[in-house]
Amino acid sequence: QSRCCEIVKAGTHSCDNTFVLGISESHENAAKLIAYAGPDTPPENLFGATVKDADVLSQLKARVRELYGAKETPLKVGIDLTCISAYVSLGLIAYMMETAIAQDVSGFYAEGTYPKESAKEDEHDLFTAGDWRPVAVPCLRYPWILQPNRMYVVAVGFEGNKTLRLCERREADSVHVLLPDPGVSPEYVDLTRMRNAALVDRFGIADQDLLRANAADAIEAWKVLSEKNVEQFDRYEVEYLCCGTKPHSLGIALRSLCVRHGVVSDVVADERIAADVEPAGVYWRYDIRNLSAL
Repeated sequence: QSRCCEIVKAGTHSCDNTFVLGISESHENAAKLIAYAGPDTPPENLFGATVKDADVLSQLKARVRELYGAKETPLKVGIDLTCISAYVSLGLIAYMMETAIAQDVSGFYAEGTYPKESAKEDEHDLFTAGDWRPVAVPCLRYPWILQPNRMYVVAVGFEGNKTLRLCERREADSVHVLLPDPGVSPEYVDLTRMRNAALVDRFGIADQDLLRANAADAIEAWKVLSEKNVEQFDRYEVEYLCCGTKPHSLGIALRSLCVRHGVVSDVVADERIAADVEPAGVYWRYDIRNLSAL
């Protein structure tokens, strides 16, 4: 996506190690990111069309372990969340927090303007094709406490029909929805509501019970989840589903890390559809301090 290069507008940076993830070292966007890293800190490239998210995450975890061992002090890490899968970004953040490898983690996110096809009122595939399946994120898989009922806390996005099928297939007893409101653009809120209307109706979610947070504000999403405290861990086995924005996925991960309950799952599609989401010109940074690493 075009917006994967928005971080280069940050100007100069100071870091000892840089990792670039992508599918081709010759790609125009990859070249921009490599150039941004600069000759003084040449990046390590994790490329390859066949590289799976789990492989990339394993490599990143191994490298941060090595860096931590060499420096003998907790790391300060920055992650561009914009175009990295939630599985990789959340898995790395949770790993560094749980092991106290990182003291400070800063997440960067560039808001996007979605293709016009996203606004059409039909059910064609937008960003993925086929069914979804949840994949639990490493270090965010807290042991199940056997309960008679299952609850899903779902961050929703444009692909509401697939979210509904996923919740129905896994036989949820209770569903809570985290809605991106306000959205990156005003019309995106109505679009998301419309595309998830069947999900809301199917599980009888009243309008006042919808959890709302700015689509790009991970900290607000975390705060809303903490204040509403809907999970009822003593009654439900809880799974968090990352079907919405990357910032909402981060908010969910922080909630799970703090309460040390539930399973956070990214969703994997049968096929991803290439869609160039252009930058909207609005940028966010989330600074997280790991108090256990001080």
